[in-house]
Amino acid sequence: MKALITGATGFVGSRVARHFVARGHSVSALIRDGSSLDQLGDAVHAVRLHVADGTPESIRHAIAAEKPDVVLHLATYYVFDHHPEDLKPMVEANILFPLMVIDAMTREGVGRLVNTGSAWQHFQDADYSPVCLHSATKQALESLVSFFVETGRLRCITLMLNDTYGPGDPRRKIFTVLREWNGEGKALAMSAGEQMIDIVHVDDVARAFEVAAERLVSDTMTERWEEYAVSSGQPLRLRELVEKFLAAAGLSVAIDWGARPYREREVMVPWSKGRRLPGWQPSIGIDEGLMTLSCR
Repeated sequence: MKALITGATGFVGSRVARHFVARGHSVSALIRDGSSLDQLGDAVHAVRLHVADGTPESIRHAIAAEKPDVVLHLATYYVFDHHPEDLKPMVEANILFPLMVIDAMTREGVGRLVNTGSAWQHFQDADYSPVCLHSATKQALESLVSFFVETGRLRCITLMLNDTYGPGDPRRKIFTVLREWNGEGKALAMSAGEQMIDIVHVDDVARAFEVAAERLVSDTMTERWEEYAVSSGQPLRLRELVEKFLAAAGLSVAIDWGARPYREREVMVPWSKGRRLPGWQPSIGIDEGLMTLSCR
């Protein structure tokens, strides 16, 4: 299978690229000029890199050169609380860039896309209610994708991701913060910790992208556009997740639960209405997965 990946230099995208390489697939990537390739690890030597300079021509040239069987779109610009300076890069990365990719795909006769959505498009388990502006841009892209699907130019599977984790994660997530506070003499102020967290190991996420890509390439889809939730199926409270991580990592962090208020539009209950991708289920339980965080 020939796969072209956007977002291959990010945490999740790089793990998808590394997984595809390890599985013997042919992998290429659209990257920005100056992007760090560190997250790709040794797989960087097996991934054909194409620089997208912001013009449609650079994107179409890469797709024409590769003629991939499937494009996996994982590139994104994420912030929870956006500021005015985030608006332009967020719209460019989350709407304009993927729109140019999809348009170039269809012009070059490449008609299979695995898109990345977010469970946070479903605040309070709603059919659609964005938790933050990032979630709204994800929904905006879906509205644009629908044009290409309904005109017969594209088949698409959208994978709605929940929280992800794994070794070597450079993002400033809860596990990173806890490591930083290990041995501190003062308590870490946190919310009351009653949020239910649906968190999936990045290796399981990478497998989901492979299963989705194979479903597209094998033409076994029952609809032109299918949407699936990449879920652990076993959400747990933030308090419990923190306790499990501290025990697995052997860390000592004093936590002042309830010292901070919940964020506006805090996700207390994860989205529960998503369908499971046929042929995929998570294989790494939370206890096993947390043990991998001491590795790269």
